[in-house]
Amino acid sequence: MVGVRSDLVGNLAVKEIGYRPKSGDATNFKWHTLESSTGFTHERPKTRFLREYLKGISTIFQRNRVFCVSPNKNIGDRSEAMSTVTTPFTSVYGPVQSWRFGRSLGIDPIGPDSSCSFNCVYCQLGEIEHQTCNRQVFVPTQKIQQDLQSFSVCDVNTITLSGSGEPTLAQNLGEILVMVKEMTGKPVGVLTNGSLLNDRAVREELAIADWVAVKIDAISADSFRRINRPVPTINLQEIWAGLLQFHQLYSGHLAIQTMLLTDWNEQDRGEYIRRMQALRPDEIQLNTPTRPRPLTHQLAARGNHPPNACLYPIKPLKQVNAELLKVFGDRIEKVIGITVRYPLLKQEGENQ
Repeated sequence: MVGVRSDLVGNLAVKEIGYRPKSGDATNFKWHTLESSTGFTHERPKTRFLREYLKGISTIFQRNRVFCVSPNKNIGDRSEAMSTVTTPFTSVYGPVQSWRFGRSLGIDPIGPDSSCSFNCVYCQLGEIEHQTCNRQVFVPTQKIQQDLQSFSVCDVNTITLSGSGEPTLAQNLGEILVMVKEMTGKPVGVLTNGSLLNDRAVREELAIADWVAVKIDAISADSFRRINRPVPTINLQEIWAGLLQFHQLYSGHLAIQTMLLTDWNEQDRGEYIRRMQALRPDEIQLNTPTRPRPLTHQLAARGNHPPNACLYPIKPLKQVNAELLKVFGDRIEKVIGITVRYPLLKQEGENQ
């Protein structure tokens, strides 16, 4: 039997699953049984981190189950090659180390199935399972409150609502924000794509947060469709209008997050600066992909998972040059006078 170590899947209580290699398979490991802190027992081969055996094994997290598929092509029955186990979903995860927000404890108001109004080409969660712009209660506030009681917030800088999709889709967003602020006494923020900011109720609920970071990845409608891949009813013009309305009533810290996948042309750079000048957020965060993109939805990808620790298929994403981020950021600061931050990327040739 082989599968996933629970310490690589955030706070999920995961039992390692799969099947024992048959005689003649890639390796004939000796097996031993371990019991995790959650009470699950699981087996794994006596090798360091399973690295050698896991080569060629496709591991897919889907919803709140884990699938481990053997690389052996001579297994006749599918059920012999694949097994599943139900594992509990936790709405609180991390803490996650972020260059933007420091040490952050994550709150997931969306649940084990990803739901979002976008399906961004660079999404760290992988393909979005349910694309929608309709609000509903995905995770009851009481469930989040119960999960949060198990976490210490002494060593975190902030609490971040993000998780498995677009947080403003949660109809209990305002209720969650009030509860988390009262329970933790920490700054509470929301990462949003801004697609629902034309809804007055969303704006009013979002205004409860201490800080809000809104995604703006494109200037033109064509780039918006190609990069963010929104549901058909959402357009970039409405997002800008909703963002301006939100900023008028919001007294907290507003950040704009922009993911650069390529070097922008001069026209787009100029238009971006003009729009930021009109909006005047508290800060701008220029980003480029620092995490790979899973080929399928991965609940475990909510946290920090370095590429060499991923036990699921991933697609590496190309980054723009660190100097490009700096030059564009310096130009924005010079013209508008707004703080611009960006990740300190490692140069080519450095250890990743």
